Amino acid sequence: MLTWFRGFVRSKVAGALIVLLIVSFAVFGINDVFTGGVRNALASAGDKSLTPQMFERRVNSYIERLGEESGIRSREDAAESGLLSQLSSVLIQNLGETTYLERNGIRASAESVAAILKDVEGFRGPDGAFDPSAYRAALQRNGYTPETFEADVRDDFTLQHFEFALQAALVVPSSYAEALVRAQTDEYIVRFTAISVSDLPVVAEPDEAAITALYAELTPSLQQPQRRAIALLALTRADFEGAAAETEATQEQLQ
Repeated sequence: MLTWFRGFVRSKVAGALIVLLIVSFAVFGINDVFTGGVRNALASAGDKSLTPQMFERRVNSYIERLGEESGIRSREDAAESGLLSQLSSVLIQNLGETTYLERNGIRASAESVAAILKDVEGFRGPDGAFDPSAYRAALQRNGYTPETFEADVRDDFTLQHFEFALQAALVVPSSYAEALVRAQTDEYIVRFTAISVSDLPVVAEPDEAAITALYAELTPSLQQPQRRAIALLALTRADFEGAAAETEATQEQLQ
């Protein structure tokens, strides 16, 4: 049963069902789909929450930005590839992390958010400066309000710079740093010459005299030293004394 369920989750049918659920959540809200006082959020941490609308905007943003590179061009493709599950896990993790950071006083300032918004080319007017009208129009086309978009920017900025701070605090062991420097700075010089058969001198066929001379030159190395084997049996009278009693043999026995 479990094997069948896992296979079903990875199937196109399950992907289509997930897309339909997301669309229904976005249009009607979870409170209208399920009864019993369930909050209109997929996840929450503190006063922050991940709503179906927020999740749908993230999916659409990913498809628009990276769809061509990843081959994901629709929600069905995202569900079939497992993107929806991965993206929901990342967003829920980010939700918990930003809530924890804010409770500990770590949060991007309003000035930092404003500086980021001013650098977005799509929010500029004909004169190249930040245009509030262009800003609101761009957000409206993508399903954002200024409050929700600025909250996303603030959370992303906070997480990004907190991760940078953690990385900067890490001290790389000197042995690893030295090995890395050697690997990046080592230089090897390789010299080679390309030679073809046509570049080699022509070797004439050896005659009988050349073969005889070569054999005479190599004869000492081809011969093995002479070897002789000797078997030596040493016997003395003591080897036979007491071995048998002395008896007189008759003529018949001798014959």
